[in-house]
This record gives sequence, structure tokens and C-alpha cells, in this order.
Amino acid sequence: MNSTPSPSPGTLYTIIMKITFSILLIFYSGLLLGQTPNSVFLIPKNYKGLIYIFLNFPNADTLPFIDNIQIYNISKDGILITKSNSLDQSISSFYYVDSLGNRQEINRNCDNRPKKECTTEVKVDGATYEYHQSKSDKHPLQFLLLSVTDKASRRLINSKAYNLKMSRDISKKLKRQFYFEYRRPIS
Repeated sequence: MNSTPSPSPGTLYTIIMKITFSILLIFYSGLLLGQTPNSVFLIPKNYKGLIYIFLNFPNADTLPFIDNIQIYNISKDGILITKSNSLDQSISSFYYVDSLGNRQEINRNCDNRPKKECTTEVKVDGATYEYHQSKSDKHPLQFLLLSVTDKASRRLINSKAYNLKMSRDISKKLKRQFYFEYRRPIS
């Protein structure tokens, strides 16, 4: 009869402690990851409209990191140009910021909240768009699109006049032709 030796009490205790520690580490890591944003969007106080974030601009600055959190400082015209080539907004926080640096959180999505609680919201399109100036354009513009709206401004961002103004402002800032017409269902 072949019998396998049972582990000594000290070895069994060590194995149980390693398993327990591993489970706790995984559990607490998950909690921390779920609560800590990996990016923060700082939007000028009371800004309403579209936010365009342009990627891969060689002469632009890279997005700063503070304590492993990527910071998006949106300008008052809603346009951010960066050398960074990708944006991770999977766990993001959005804030209005005043001239003194005080922050006020903006709701990510008001779809399932009472209207009285949630008047202004941020919607992240989630896609990275490419804009080609022509069919032979070897360096298309890549951008991410967000909207910061309340009930009154939802119609505005869908208007032709607003889209033309944003396109002109972007063209001027990029020193390159740009036109994009935004359409989002109005709720």
C-alpha cells in the first residue's frame, strides 16, 4: 500500500496563509481599481458644448500625470490638442474647475437619474474619429469627442451654426482645414 505523507502543520499553515493573502490581495486590488480614476477631465466652469480632444500632434504637449492619474485640462473653447496617442477614459472623473482651481464634479450620465438631481451631464462618445482632409491625406486628424450638456444646450450642439463655429475654431487652432458635424439624439 502506497501512502502519501500528509503535510506538516507548519507547511499546511504556510499554504493556507499564502492562499488567504492572495485572495485578499486580489479582492482589495479590485476595490481600489474600481474606486480610483485613471483619468480626470478638468473642464472650465459652466462650459456647455462639445469637447474635441485631438491626438498625435507632434508639437503639442503630452498629457500630464499626477499620482498615476492622467489629467485632461480642457481649454475654455472646448478644444484640447495633445501629443499623446491614446486616451484611456475607462474610469474617468469629470469636474468643472473655476479660476481658483476649485472643482465641482459633473455627472457622467443622467439617463437613469431623477431630473432634479442631474441637470448637467458628460457623455463620452467612446470612439476615436479620423478626419481626412482629402482621399490622399496621409496624416488624418484623430480625435475623441465628449459632450457636456444640460437640457437647454442639447439642441445647441446639434445645430448647424454651432457645428460650423466649432469647425472654424478648430481649423484656426490646428492651422488646418477641419469640419465635423455632430449629431446626437436629443432626449
